[in-house]
Amino acid sequence: MRRFAPLVALIPAVAFGQPLTLEARPDAEEGLPASIRVFDVTRSGTSLRASLIRADLTADDWLLQAVLSDEGGETVPSFASDPGVFAAVNGGYFGSGQSFSLVLDRGVVASPNIRALNRGGTTFYPMRGAVGVSGSRQPDVAWVYDIEGVTYAYPTPTANAPGSPQPQPTATFPDGGAPWDVEVAIGGGPVLVQNGTVAITYDEEVMFGSGVDLTTARARTAVGYTSAGQLLLVAVSEANGLTLGALAQLLVDLGATEAVNLDGGGSSAMSSGGVPVVSSSRPVLSALRLVAPDGGGNENEFIFDTGDDTYRETGEWFESANAPFVGGTRSRLNEVGTGEDRAVFVFDDIGENDGLGYYFVEAWWTPSTNRAIDTPFIIYGGDVPDTLRVDQTSPNASGSWNYISSAFLSPGDSLVVTDDAIGAESPAFVCVDAIRLTPGTPPSTESGPTGPALHLSPNPVAHRLDVAVTPSRAGTVRVDLLDVLGRVVRTEAVVAAGEARLGVDVRGLAPGLYLLRAVTEAGATTRAVTVVR
Repeated sequence: MRRFAPLVALIPAVAFGQPLTLEARPDAEEGLPASIRVFDVTRSGTSLRASLIRADLTADDWLLQAVLSDEGGETVPSFASDPGVFAAVNGGYFGSGQSFSLVLDRGVVASPNIRALNRGGTTFYPMRGAVGVSGSRQPDVAWVYDIEGVTYAYPTPTANAPGSPQPQPTATFPDGGAPWDVEVAIGGGPVLVQNGTVAITYDEEVMFGSGVDLTTARARTAVGYTSAGQLLLVAVSEANGLTLGALAQLLVDLGATEAVNLDGGGSSAMSSGGVPVVSSSRPVLSALRLVAPDGGGNENEFIFDTGDDTYRETGEWFESANAPFVGGTRSRLNEVGTGEDRAVFVFDDIGENDGLGYYFVEAWWTPSTNRAIDTPFIIYGGDVPDTLRVDQTSPNASGSWNYISSAFLSPGDSLVVTDDAIGAESPAFVCVDAIRLTPGTPPSTESGPTGPALHLSPNPVAHRLDVAVTPSRAGTVRVDLLDVLGRVVRTEAVVAAGEARLGVDVRGLAPGLYLLRAVTEAGATTRAVTVVR
């Protein structure tokens, strides 16, 4: 519902420079919760005109989300048009289809900050500014650097300067660095405000020679936060451009404790409530969004990581050098073997999903050509373990949650991955990183009127479809995979007295919709299958 307000609503702002006036923008607050407000900002006696989104970090009716375009770039209104999005601003720097700035969401790094660059034939290792928010909604601005796939945050940057590069950051240099404990973060640079005062680390972040002008009045985008727990998103159009110093002072006068600059110029844009508050037609690669709790992630979902107390392992597991991975701990590897080595995720405190206890089970791993092609994921829920095998070599699995199965689960149930697998290369390894459980609604039926119960996983499928068939009585089970013209493209058969498990190889099939039909003497059951690449 639109919230109506006077045409001009004057709201006092904390001001350490000349006074600021905040004029409410009810037209840009369409559908927004009361915890998110939008303003035009002007300064008495000057030509300043900026746009501000102010959001209460203590509110539970919105989430912060950092997103990387999966289309090679899109406009901020496009980022803001997705379901559940309240508002959006552009993110950090990019070029040639690659993000140069940190994009981190739900603990997963979609893009790290740039780790090295050249200035006049000299290599620099820039620690760039970023803003992050922890799982407990605590904000932070820090200088960050990617070290072997882990985002480290530092209280101060190295003292880079033109012609004077500093050593590459490490886990111990400069002092005070540690893995950044944030749930969401977006990078840019330079940092503008520290401890409530203007503090621009332009040279230290190696912004010189980057095209990011320090003293020219340009379109700008910045993000910061106040000591009262208010997130501040500021955007300025090219017609109302500011220098970085003026932008930093504006943020201080708005009450910012810390703030960082994002990409500017033609990239600067802000959308809110379906309104382009600051317009730009330039596609950008990343954005920072305010979303509804069910638009930025299911607040009821459960994620179990290799760094959690509920994770345990036996055997010769070790860290993977590959990224991306979930949370602050890297993926774990174990060479394929006999099944004696195990990684165990125990599902503590998952609740009963309103009495149903039915969950969609997804896994995150870092794929590579030396991974196993049939890694077993064994779900211990109920009386009978459910084993699904996945091909971990496929690059399609990288940087995403991959559906494994659905299951009825209770607190204390678990998922186990063993080394009982094979690979196309030698040596080959099974990989674990994290498991996600999302509450769901069980299907009303799992079988045809007279046919067998049928369970498929994964679906969509890229390599091998696992089929579990439970016939009503002992006999031969035949499984056919048919294309949309009804032609049988794969077939398997087995004699079963109880549940039978079959593997259907879909490699070589064209992507698209297929039908899997399980036939017994008593009848048949058919399910749709989507083959992807």
